[in-house]
Amino acid sequence: MWGRIRAICTPQTALYLALMLAVSCLLLSRAETKQTVGLEMRASQILSRIDGAGEVQVVIAMSGEMMGGVTGGLAARQEQQTPVGAVAVAEGADDPIVAMRIVQTLSSLLGLPAAAISVVDGGG
Repeated sequence: MWGRIRAICTPQTALYLALMLAVSCLLLSRAETKQTVGLEMRASQILSRIDGAGEVQVVIAMSGEMMGGVTGGLAARQEQQTPVGAVAVAEGADDPIVAMRIVQTLSSLLGLPAAAISVVDGGG
């Protein structure tokens, strides 16, 4: 029996299994909630209104933690999503003043420190 297991457990098989596990974890970690997508869309709309920013797309990284409680006599568990970082791709981000305004606005909207926000020029 051990001989058959060793024959199956080649370095290629181990690499394949590790790769599949990594891909699965990545897909599960980026499962987007309607709340996150809505927040990203709203932030993109607001930032696009900054003078000189042009079109802006925002991606927000969220961290979840399970919260428990009792509501109406029923035990409830839900995941509390908290922003931990954000990236904004803006047409006008090559202007340092525009980039600074985008960082300040995202910081205010999401309650993030400036170091957790990245603004990238999207060309245009």
